[in-house]
Amino acid sequence: MTTNLDTLMPCHEVVALLWEYLDGELDDAMRARIREHLDHCHHCTDHFTFEGAFLRTVTRVIDEPCETGALRQRILTALREEGHERTRK
Repeated sequence: MTTNLDTLMPCHEVVALLWEYLDGELDDAMRARIREHLDHCHHCTDHFTFEGAFLRTVTRVIDEPCETGALRQRILTALREEGHERTRK
């Protein structure tokens, strides 16, 4: 089946909903619309990949309470070690 790229959700809407998508908080119809967009948009797929890696890293490294700055540094270090470094464009 061919997708008409003009009917895809706009990038700004997809990016705004990525956290809810990753957390499984959206209904099936919205999940399908976002998945279809991600299947065709490399820019948004990069956001999705980074945010997914971020959530997995936070889950892994937040095993004990610590000062916010130290936690941030642990997360950034873990992301870099896994090859996920966000580039600003």
